Amino acid sequence: MENTKIIELDLHGVKHEDASTLIEEWYLKKSYNIKGFTGKIITGNSDKMKNIVINTLKQYKPEVYSEFNGYILINDKLF
Repeated sequence: MENTKIIELDLHGVKHEDASTLIEEWYLKKSYNIKGFTGKIITGNSDKMKNIVINTLKQYKPEVYSEFNGYILINDKLF
C-alpha cells in the first residue's frame, strides 16, 4: 500500500557542505522505514542547494524528481 503522507526535510539554515550527508541519512532512513514514500525537500531558492539535493539522490534513483520554487518532490520506489 502506498503511503500518501509527504515526509519533509527542511534544509533552511543547513550549510552546503553539510547538506549531502543530511540528505543521504534522511533518504535512507525514510526509504527503509516507509516503502514508497513521497518526500518534500525544502531548499529555498538556492540553486546550489537544489543541485546538491539532486546529485546526492541520483545514486538512489527515486522514481520522480519534481523541482518547484523552493522545494523538490521525490517519490521513492515501492519495492
